[in-house]
Amino acid sequence: MLQQASIAIMRIAPLFPAAAGLIAGIVLDESLRFPVLAYVSIFVVSSLPAISGTIRRTIGLFLVFVAAVSVGGLLHLQAARTIPASSIEHYADPAGRIARVRGTVVSEPQALGDSPNPFAKWTYQGERTAFLVEAESIEGVEGEITVTGRIRVTVQDAVLDLSENEKVEVFGRLFALTPPQNPGGFDWSGFQRRQGVVARMSCDHRLNVRRLGVDPRQRRWITWLRTTVRGLLTDDLATGTPEEVSLLEAMVLGHRSRFDRRLNEVFIRAGVIHFIAVSGTNVAILMSFVWSIGRLLRRTKRRCTWLMVLSIIIYALVADPRPPILRATVMGLLFCIALLLRRPQATLNWTSAATVILILFDPTTVFDAGFQLSFAAVLGVGYLAPSLQCAMAAGRLWFQHVVLGDRFVVQDRQLILAAAPPALGPD
Repeated sequence: MLQQASIAIMRIAPLFPAAAGLIAGIVLDESLRFPVLAYVSIFVVSSLPAISGTIRRTIGLFLVFVAAVSVGGLLHLQAARTIPASSIEHYADPAGRIARVRGTVVSEPQALGDSPNPFAKWTYQGERTAFLVEAESIEGVEGEITVTGRIRVTVQDAVLDLSENEKVEVFGRLFALTPPQNPGGFDWSGFQRRQGVVARMSCDHRLNVRRLGVDPRQRRWITWLRTTVRGLLTDDLATGTPEEVSLLEAMVLGHRSRFDRRLNEVFIRAGVIHFIAVSGTNVAILMSFVWSIGRLLRRTKRRCTWLMVLSIIIYALVADPRPPILRATVMGLLFCIALLLRRPQATLNWTSAATVILILFDPTTVFDAGFQLSFAAVLGVGYLAPSLQCAMAAGRLWFQHVVLGDRFVVQDRQLILAAAPPALGPD
């Protein structure tokens, strides 16, 4: 029985044990924090029995799962628990330390909401802005000290004219990330670390952010591409309101840095915030559109597939790189590769492959709510939709038989059951 189950899994989704093991290892390291030697020992112990062909055929998948657990733990340990010697985190302080940091802007400035200060409504405050900076140096007693790490800069003023890949010098207080002080409070430090942020910085005025220009050696073609596409998308709305422009950018490209806060609150209260959440649906619509246009122009299926690959890559570069977009990009490319190689497509194997690739790039993405909901939605649609379809067909037959007394219900049921997809979903 175990060998038959292993053969079935290997036929349907050979990458599923590896993906499940990586996720389990990351969660295990987050909670138990094993040392490196423990993970290396687990990997060696799970790899040695695989030398025997009999063991591989019987519990091979379990051994792959255990080995993936150790690899996932090591990846998370390296990404989340190992602090490099050059990290700017060594110069941060929980109480705040005055510092002057130079670096490169890596995210568009985003206008923040109202201040959590309870006396904020009685004090004058300008627009608060936040953006991410990849630190390169910090000013020391004897000159510049080379550092690494990403910091979140908050300015008590509006500095929305900054752009990505722009060099800046920031003067303010450098804070270390600290866990929540109240039991049960939201762990903002853990959340920011999962975003790649190792420290935060606060500035009182926009004049504390000095623009140094753009490094000519910096590759700016991605920024140019994003700016050009956004300009083409919103060119017809140039005479409209800023809310219209920001709404279109958020719905199509996922850029929410300039999305109006009041409009965002309206979407939340109306329960339709998912309309501006860019997900795999956008990628699927793009792929269908490109395929249809290519077939109408009488292009071969192979050329249409290559056009889909090109369109997916361009959209991934232009859109905001969030987990749903990254997951859909990987799955879309895997689908195109399967078409080019004329291999069968399996939903579970696609999802597992996308999980492995994203985890290898960023192990902490497992704890992101967008990552979890994105993959849960894909698996739900792929494996629950056929069962729900059969249940709805059975309910309709019951209604016809019991309520309407339709005498042809038996023949209809036989036809529906014969045409229904298998209960386990697509292979």
